[in-house]
This record gives sequence, C-alpha cells and structure tokens, in this order.
Amino acid sequence: MRKNVLATALVLALAAVSQAAFTNFDTAGNNTPATADNITNNGTLLSNPCSLSGDSGIGTLAAGDQDYFRVDLTAGCYVNLETTPMTVFPTTPDTVMEVLNSALTQIALNDDAGGVNGGGTNRGSAIHLLIPATGTYYVHVYGFNNGETGSYLFTAGVSPEPATLALLGAGLLVLARRRK
Repeated sequence: MRKNVLATALVLALAAVSQAAFTNFDTAGNNTPATADNITNNGTLLSNPCSLSGDSGIGTLAAGDQDYFRVDLTAGCYVNLETTPMTVFPTTPDTVMEVLNSALTQIALNDDAGGVNGGGTNRGSAIHLLIPATGTYYVHVYGFNNGETGSYLFTAGVSPEPATLALLGAGLLVLARRRK
C-alpha cells in the first residue's frame, strides 16, 4: 500500500511539473540580453536540476524586432526549444533561433527546422541541446529577414539526460509489476 502511494505521488509530481506556464512571456522590452524575459515555471526560473518541465507561450515579432529569453540550466540536462510560425502556419514569421551562454557566445543556431531547403515548409526553428556547463543561457529569436512580422509559438522544455530517464522508467516499471 505504501509503495503504491509513493508511486502515485511521484507520477502526480512529475505531471504537475510538466504542466508549467510561462509568466510575463515576451514583454515589450526584451530586445537585449540585459532586458531578457525569464523563462519561468509557475514563477520559478526553469532551472530545477534537469526536472521534467516546460511549457509554451506566444511570442510576437514586429519589423526589426528580436526577442531574448533568459534561463538558468544545469550541466548534463537537455533543453528543447522550438518556434512554430502562427501568423501564416507554417511559414510566417520565418524565425531564426540561437542559444547564447552567459558570455553571450553562440553555442547553437537553427533556421528552418522543418527543412525548407530539403522540401519541407516549416520556417520555425528547433534546438535540442545538451547543456555543457551550469549557468545562465539566453535564447535569441529573430526574423530571418529584418521585416518579419507575426506571432510564433515558443516551446521550451528541460529534461534529464537519457540514462536518468531510463532509470526512472525502469523504477516505475518495477513498481507497476510488483502491484500485480
């Protein structure tokens, strides 16, 4: 009985964390790293060491606009970032996304995650990155052309490295089998 309660509590805790919501997303002054909006998980920076967490928000680009978002991340975690064009799905606005470290050095860049040059039409961006060092990171979203305008869906998530996920899954499987 006690094990069932613990297993249920663990599953509910993971579900609660994964239903996070960005707060103060894409405010009007987030055009530089110094004024970047925090990516938050119910008001807390999305930084719990490799927690299964994340959510999405709607961003907007005006002509010449760029958006910066700040997040604290732990080494060894995976971060998944995606933009999806919303004004004219799946092409407008045509976004470019990069991840910068705390020294503002680019560590990842993506344009046209849907493979426009390879025959796809999605002009959104996607970055799936293993975090190399614990610290502050910036996500920079901007239009491919300086005049790009429109709304985009921005999705961010943090997850443990695969071995931790496999261990968690194996533990849940053992608990489920013992229940039978």
